[in-house]
Amino acid sequence: MKLYLKQLIYTLSDADIERLKKMDLRKSKIKDYIDLLIEHRHKGIPDREFIMERLGLDENSLKKMRSIALDRCLQELAPEGGVALLGFLSRYRLPELFCREADAIIEEMERDKSTTKDKKAVIYLQAIQGYFRLPYSLFSPVPLNTYFQGFLKNYSYPDKPVIVEVIKLYEIFVLIVRCFLSMDLSEANYNRLLRMISDSEKRAAPLNNKRVNDFARGLRLIVDLYFKRDWAILQPEFEKLVKEYASLNDPTIHDELFALKFYTAYNYIMLTNFKEANKLFAQLEADYKPVFHYFPHVVMRYCFSLLMAGEKAEARRVVNSYFKENILGFDPDGTIMYCIANIAVCLLENDQDKIPQYFELYHKVRNKKDLMVFEGAVRLFEIAWFYQRGDESFAVSQLKKFSRYLKDNSDLEGIKNLVPLVTVLSVVLDRYIKEKISRGELEEEIRNIFSSNRSIAAVIFLNAIKVRVENAKSVSIQAS
Repeated sequence: MKLYLKQLIYTLSDADIERLKKMDLRKSKIKDYIDLLIEHRHKGIPDREFIMERLGLDENSLKKMRSIALDRCLQELAPEGGVALLGFLSRYRLPELFCREADAIIEEMERDKSTTKDKKAVIYLQAIQGYFRLPYSLFSPVPLNTYFQGFLKNYSYPDKPVIVEVIKLYEIFVLIVRCFLSMDLSEANYNRLLRMISDSEKRAAPLNNKRVNDFARGLRLIVDLYFKRDWAILQPEFEKLVKEYASLNDPTIHDELFALKFYTAYNYIMLTNFKEANKLFAQLEADYKPVFHYFPHVVMRYCFSLLMAGEKAEARRVVNSYFKENILGFDPDGTIMYCIANIAVCLLENDQDKIPQYFELYHKVRNKKDLMVFEGAVRLFEIAWFYQRGDESFAVSQLKKFSRYLKDNSDLEGIKNLVPLVTVLSVVLDRYIKEKISRGELEEEIRNIFSSNRSIAAVIFLNAIKVRVENAKSVSIQAS
């Protein structure tokens, strides 16, 4: 059996952990096992041998106990089971455990002849909604299709065509994001995604449903944001759509409205209008506070926007509030965003102590293929860090290595934008190492390279220059 209970306990909020601590299991090995995992949740997951020795168990006994303990914990956390359990698990973004429990619930439901079609449809729909909240880099159409077919078979109300199109649009949304995460922003993908949206619009035309029509409009804007980057043109369109979508006053559009507001803020960042972006992020945080930490990509972008606006203290608050260390390891997307956000804040705070552990964790869990978009940012962060520490030679060697990496992946459209920037940066730093330009000239060159760059990497590099200048002044004062 996989480490489902360990993953769950390692990931739970402090409030949910308290609920497990108060479970009425009296004195039993199961209670001892759960307490042991809770005891070690911030120290790292204990291995099987340690647990067996501590509890005096053999391997067979431990296997049986794992299953019983997991079921008991899930009963405590979501006593209603079914829909409530799937909703609970989707919030914690544990794909393997979510799919395991969804499959078990569906299997039991299908076996029970007394289960009505209405109840089955509700379970299948919750499975679909929950699956869309899981890490996008692990998305697979296989379980989604299973849940979707079950929903189609059992749901028979008049709004069925609307719900079906919304589900299909959600799937397109995931594909859009996956193209961005993998940096596969080719013209072929752009046309393929627009075709899928057009097909949905054609199917939905007879429905004349505003929710479906507006969601499709929103997806077109998101595609253009990632692929065409006409941010000034897109901004009024995003703002208009958010107002229209909110006016539907429909509680079922919660996730779609959240996404559209996030992309409106994201587009503001690309326009370097950090004031408006941060106002919108703050509104999102206030309106969706109970679930805000379930969207690590939103938390990370909020942090970046604050840093680019010079609000380091507020960025630190956001990171500390919504990126908990106990999310790590089982949600690759969330773990990577946790690392990147912390690295950025630490670099701008010039806090060197924790930076190595964040880089180490990032390299441990990264998936180059599915999360390529973060690879470029992290490599630039590392190079800036080496420069900031005074190790220019190693920074240059890493830049050259990064340049080769970019050329090897230049078939990805999103990678091409980085090639000229990294090439010029490598040449400039190399000239400085060979004493062909002064430190002042190096700093001016780096400022010029990043002067029109909208990325957090630009802020990180310019800050590295500032730190080096301040360190040089400090050394000079001490010497005199």
